[in-house]
Amino acid sequence: MKLSPDKDTACFSSTHDTPILSNFTLSWHSPCDSSHFDKWIDTAISRNLQQLDLHTESKQLFELPHAVFHCKTLVSLELSGEIELDPPPSFQLPSLKILGLYEICYTTHYSFSSLCSASACPSLEDLKVLRDDNYIVTNFKINVPTLKRLHIEVVSCFNELPDFKLEIYAPVLEYFHFFGDLRSIIFLEKLANLVEARINVSADNDWIRVFQLYYGDRVFKLLKALSNAKFLSIFPGDKECIGFGSIYPSMFQNLVRLNFKVTRTNWHVLQSLLVVAPNLEALVIDKNWSMKSNS
Repeated sequence: MKLSPDKDTACFSSTHDTPILSNFTLSWHSPCDSSHFDKWIDTAISRNLQQLDLHTESKQLFELPHAVFHCKTLVSLELSGEIELDPPPSFQLPSLKILGLYEICYTTHYSFSSLCSASACPSLEDLKVLRDDNYIVTNFKINVPTLKRLHIEVVSCFNELPDFKLEIYAPVLEYFHFFGDLRSIIFLEKLANLVEARINVSADNDWIRVFQLYYGDRVFKLLKALSNAKFLSIFPGDKECIGFGSIYPSMFQNLVRLNFKVTRTNWHVLQSLLVVAPNLEALVIDKNWSMKSNS
């Protein structure tokens, strides 16, 4: 079911009394009464809701109702826009398998970590996170032993904002995708089950210069954690993202397919990777410059 703001409130509360509501999507783009927002969510959850998708571009911040954190039937939850995440001290979403958090607001440094934890989401398998730099949270933790797929995007809006660290415990992870400005990402356990990894780095040159970050070293550290992958795609942005750094620190014994975007300055990076991938069967090269370019 999909609702529009305000005008559908009475209809939803009075006529939709089925015991099971499998899917509820709420999208709004203009300010509305927060009490309506809470009532829609509470009513949907009372009907054994399985999938909840909330999206707002209203420029008005809404706190996610605490009833959501205690929904035992919820399998999929996606939040996007001006939604404030402030979990209660104790909660559990035992059926949740899919979680998407797209540019939402985290009330405290612990809001994200408490949700992305084994105690809160013991069945979580698929996590997608899109983060911008509008908020001050600098430390994130993902502690989900059941997680199989992880997709992270980081969009940097302002050069002067601080760096942040992300610690990940996901020992059965099979798929990992990172896109955007690479920060400090640390995997706390070897990824023995990893099948596919996609790394697309597009760092801002001014941001690198201000903080004197060596993106090459960060990329190499991340690749070390992903060395068990069978399928690997590496798409660096400018030369600062991957042109520096040391030699590959480990073998890629399982790697059978490699997609690599080359620039004028990172051929040596590809050559070094080929040396440590003895079982490679397919190599796809994307040339990332114009022949007429003077750079």
